[in-house]
Amino acid sequence: MSRRMLCVGVLGLLTLSMLASGCSNAPEPAGDSTGSGTVDLPLTAQADGVQYRLADAKFTIKGTSVNFTRTITPAADLPVDQEVLPSGDYSILLADGWQLQAKGPTDSSFSDVDAELAVDNPLYFTVKRNQIVDVVFAFISRGIPIKLDRGRANVRISVSDCSGYDGYTATIAGLTLNCTGHIDQNSYVLDDDGYLTRNFGECVQDQSLLDSIDALLGLQYSDREPLPFDTNPLAYAHDCIAGRWAAWRESFDASGTTDCPVWTEAGVIQPTPEDYQAIAQSEPTLPAQEDGSRPTDLIAATKINTIYRTAFTDNQSSDQKCGSAGDCAALCAGGLPGFIIGQDGDTITTDPPPWNDPTNYGSTDPYQPSYYHMMSFYGPLPGALFGAAARADAKDECSVYVNGTHQLGVLVRNCRVAADGTPFACVSVCSPLNIIP
Repeated sequence: MSRRMLCVGVLGLLTLSMLASGCSNAPEPAGDSTGSGTVDLPLTAQADGVQYRLADAKFTIKGTSVNFTRTITPAADLPVDQEVLPSGDYSILLADGWQLQAKGPTDSSFSDVDAELAVDNPLYFTVKRNQIVDVVFAFISRGIPIKLDRGRANVRISVSDCSGYDGYTATIAGLTLNCTGHIDQNSYVLDDDGYLTRNFGECVQDQSLLDSIDALLGLQYSDREPLPFDTNPLAYAHDCIAGRWAAWRESFDASGTTDCPVWTEAGVIQPTPEDYQAIAQSEPTLPAQEDGSRPTDLIAATKINTIYRTAFTDNQSSDQKCGSAGDCAALCAGGLPGFIIGQDGDTITTDPPPWNDPTNYGSTDPYQPSYYHMMSFYGPLPGALFGAAARADAKDECSVYVNGTHQLGVLVRNCRVAADGTPFACVSVCSPLNIIP
């Protein structure tokens, strides 16, 4: 698969979960003297009322350290196919002919979804007694990552999409405007490795904004300090940041638009410290069991709304295929989704969430207990996990999703680490109170 294809797509994941255990109701293969492992192949998913399944799948498992071969052709509607293997090393091949399918809440049947395998095929894994091993088949598919939880005892699928990254990309857009006064198709570029990087070297006023931008762009990289989570919450960051920009840039170039308007800040609407304390009285009491509900109106009330006026300059053509200055501004900011929440003619309203606020307030920090940032309730689970480094410096409280419940946490620093061990590109991460670094 080409690097370009990986950049413009978003990985969808079907995790082949290996639960190695010494006991199973299924018969052990002949000749097994070292114990056996149970291989679970979850093949279906459901989220937001949409059902997903992998149809026409044919897996061939071959032993590389044991004499073993098995071909599996599970039914598409089978939630999980369970196999017993001898302990040892294996390869697994997904044969051509598979099809990812989806059925929405108003659909009467499943329909095919365009998808492409995005990992090596075959993949290799090792089955050991009493250990869990994940083998991940990844697909590029209409912006929806599909991932299965580990373990035979908890075989269920969580489906999320790139909207979980909208808070980060929206904040990058706002910082870009505050830094340069405009945003267009050339504000960012993909480097040789496919990562999104800024294409400007200075800010009109506050140079510290460059650090805030680079910190959020740093979420694309894996060279980070350890995170307080069992799973990797940034598994899709590269694809949901750089990938969406690349896909947007391709459509932008095809639109025929050449000039992007100038944005002028016309006002900022931010809740007062008293407002945040009033909001705190209505926040979910923590710990809270996950039940699918979301305090969306309450979260909206915490956001910092910025109002911009947009216009073409005298040396720009106002005869753009995208339409008015406001319409063109919305198009030109489309590579960083989640930024624009309202448009009235040439007036644009935005609302990055408060945990991405880069301001160092000192003693006037408006985010005081008993208020907490409702991060785990923001978007698909596990919600928002990262914020601005300034929020860690202020030790703001936050909510974090852990094992089925929303718990109280605190924002702490998390940075990339240079080869010499120096931390850089720091953000904050919501850490449960019992495991604060």
